[in-house]
Amino acid sequence: MWWAAQVANDKEYDTKREIVSSELLGEDDVFIPRIQSYEMKGDKLEKKTETMMPGYVLLNFRDKKHVTWLESLTNYIKLIGPVTESEMENIIERENIPVDLDVEDGDKIIVTKGPFAGVKGNIKKELDKNKYLCKLVFHGNDIEVELDSEIIEKIS
Repeated sequence: MWWAAQVANDKEYDTKREIVSSELLGEDDVFIPRIQSYEMKGDKLEKKTETMMPGYVLLNFRDKKHVTWLESLTNYIKLIGPVTESEMENIIERENIPVDLDVEDGDKIIVTKGPFAGVKGNIKKELDKNKYLCKLVFHGNDIEVELDSEIIEKIS
């Protein structure tokens, strides 16, 4: 069953990384619904990806009594309540993130899955059709990593 949990503002991905790295839930059991919007900046149309429900993550676990570990998370605030199956279907249906990644060298990105989930950086160069060399800022240090297009999104 899915549950909604409130987390600190702009800490959705940090919370997901903390949950997944502690092996409390798997990558697919922590869901941050996202939406892509478009904005005109001068004469250029810019795409940006943002969380659909800022300050919230959705967690898939069996029942509420298994969530005592939530209180030990750094950015956790409180468990809001269960999310019905029809509500989850509606959220998933509204998420409109395109499959193809449209980035160029220098574009700002955020990592959405894996050990660097929530870490921001930028594209240094495209290595292959689906692989990019990225510069991330992780715990105050600049690091360069190769990332697959499936786990990064362009941000504004």
